Amino acid sequence: MLKILFMAFGFSLSLCFYGCGSAWEGGSGSGISYPYYANAERTAQISNGVGRLVIGMPRNEVVKIMGEPDEVTQLYQTLDAIQKGQSSGYSYIYLIQRKKELGSIIERQEKLYKLSFNLNDGLIKIESEGTHIR
Repeated sequence: MLKILFMAFGFSLSLCFYGCGSAWEGGSGSGISYPYYANAERTAQISNGVGRLVIGMPRNEVVKIMGEPDEVTQLYQTLDAIQKGQSSGYSYIYLIQRKKELGSIIERQEKLYKLSFNLNDGLIKIESEGTHIR
C-alpha cells in the first residue's frame, strides 16, 4: 500500500513539474506569447510528423521530422532522483495550442505532443494532451 501511495505522490509531483516550467524549459524566457496557436504550417508538421515516429528512433531523426521543440523538460524516475537532480532523460514539447502560460492543464487549454527520450537520445514515449495520438 505504501508503494502505491508513493507512486501516486510521485506521479502528482511529476504533473506539477510538468506544468511549472522555467526559462530553460520554455517558460517565460521561451519567447512564446499567450494565447499561443501554432500557425497552419507548424500544426501540419507536428500533426503529420507524429504519425511517422517510432519508439527507439534517435533524437536527430525525430527533429528532422518534427522540427525543433517548443519546450524541453527533464525527466525523473523517482522523488529521490528529483531531489538529487539525477535526470533519467528529457522530453520535447511540441505545442499546437496553449491559451495561458500558467495554470492547470484545463486552464491552459493545451493541445500538444510530448516526446520523451532516454539519456542515450532514444525516443521512449509519445504522449498527447488535448489531441489524438497518431
